[in-house]
Amino acid sequence: MTAVMELHRKDVVKTGGSYRIALPPTWLKSEGISEENTLDLLEAGLLMILPPRELKDDEIEESFECMRRMIKIAYRNRIARK
Repeated sequence: MTAVMELHRKDVVKTGGSYRIALPPTWLKSEGISEENTLDLLEAGLLMILPPRELKDDEIEESFECMRRMIKIAYRNRIARK
């Protein structure tokens, strides 16, 4: 697997007592996720959504390395937009 790095800018919308963001349709489709699925979210300073299928160790490592690079790029882009 080669992790694809994409930055999605999403608005936060208040709905009742909750806040919502839309998940990227391309990611949902590639992972076979539909409205019947329940997703696992991990939170530790970053919010991570785990796909329904279990990732292999090498996929996890590759995903984390991509995330490290993308965080730095996203911060640089955020500063450039201001």
